[in-house]
Amino acid sequence: MKKCYRFMVGITLLELMLVLAISGAVIAMSIKYYQQVATNQRILAGMGVISSIVAALESYRLSGRTFTTIKTEDITPYLSGHQLPKSPWNNSDIKIAGVKETEYTITIATTDGNACKVFTQQIQGQQGFTSTCDDKNPPNAMINVTSG
Repeated sequence: MKKCYRFMVGITLLELMLVLAISGAVIAMSIKYYQQVATNQRILAGMGVISSIVAALESYRLSGRTFTTIKTEDITPYLSGHQLPKSPWNNSDIKIAGVKETEYTITIATTDGNACKVFTQQIQGQQGFTSTCDDKNPPNAMINVTSG
């Protein structure tokens, strides 16, 4: 006996499960990629913030002042917009403290301990700066960049 199928209507459960599995894998990879790109963008923004603050601090130093009693208000005239930029991670204030006459520390709050470590490694590669990552309190990691 010969069977003849003219039209097949619908899809099988196997085909549906295969499409869902492939879609899930693509979505999972996309989310991971997006998170990595977002972290890298924040790190680059943080490097830009540090660069602008360092330039303002150098201008401050070249005007004959020391860093021992520096306050945020002292360097705002040297920054664009006359205000200190915010942390790219949680939009919190960035703190500046004088260590010695020619040294200062910039502290940035971050919400990502992994980004803290990557940021610190990039700062270590720049001459004249040391950086530490205080990530003992995971949602509130702190990056400390010190000149000298």
